[in-house]
Amino acid sequence: MEKKLRKPFKSWIYNSNADFERKMEQNQLFQLQERLSEKIIAEVKQDKTFSASIPELAVHEKNAKDLEATGKNYKNVLEEKIFTDGFRIFEEFLANIFTGIFSVFPNLLLVDKDRYIDVPFEHVFINPDIKRCQDIVIEKKVKSYLQGDNISKILDRFKSTFDLVINVTPDQKNEIQRISLIRNIIIHNNSVINEIYVNSIRSFKILNDSYAQGNSILPNLESEINEQRKILKRVSEQIIKDLEKEKILKNFTRDIKARHKTRLCRVKAIQGPPARACSASGRAASGYLADRIKARACTFGSGPPNSCHPAEVNDCDNS
Repeated sequence: MEKKLRKPFKSWIYNSNADFERKMEQNQLFQLQERLSEKIIAEVKQDKTFSASIPELAVHEKNAKDLEATGKNYKNVLEEKIFTDGFRIFEEFLANIFTGIFSVFPNLLLVDKDRYIDVPFEHVFINPDIKRCQDIVIEKKVKSYLQGDNISKILDRFKSTFDLVINVTPDQKNEIQRISLIRNIIIHNNSVINEIYVNSIRSFKILNDSYAQGNSILPNLESEINEQRKILKRVSEQIIKDLEKEKILKNFTRDIKARHKTRLCRVKAIQGPPARACSASGRAASGYLADRIKARACTFGSGPPNSCHPAEVNDCDNS
């Protein structure tokens, strides 16, 4: 891989991983703080005189009783937040990785069929900033992946969009899919298993799940958090490990060059000077580009200007 590409790409994935680990450690601290607070409050309450001098303690006790009337306690609420935040941090990690790939290899934005992304008017004409426009395009593309797909399909993006092999096992993907379903139950159904969850578990063929419709996940949430932390850490480490492999990075760069060449060929075929259209008889394009990217070979001179007919472009006359 060219040094000018290798350095920013590796730097980006290292920073993304460091950010993920730091946020997961901070998230884990919430658990420790909850346990510590519980012990401190219990100790303070034993001294009636001292506890009476702390007005916040009375407010805490009242709020705790009000919360218990809803079927939850402080521990439950905190664990719900810890679990949902843990999954959000993992999604941010994937978003950062995708953003880094698109930033260093912007030609990959051409892979999807939908190549057009709206950019706010003011960024183009009022306060023109090409870097900001580029960031918006990448941000919207990454957001469309994370909001439009389930987590299994998002992980599959490494292969389907970037042609990168990430060695995440089917069992690991199923476990992360299960984690995302639990997250949805916490957010949308008050931590109670519903029919949607049960059907989704069956649809994804996830075997290691024992919840039945109507069950509350609150009694098991602490152990679910511990398992979530393990699997997300394991998968994130595998992603970084695979992206660091020099062989993958070299193949990645070579494929990028092939895509870039095909893109230039397409532009030349459409906008090039007369009689310099691309030939369909040249060398075959690399990778799966020949199956994905097609161009129009334009004829000039006879008929209307820039009249075109469809043809698959395999190579381009760059002279």
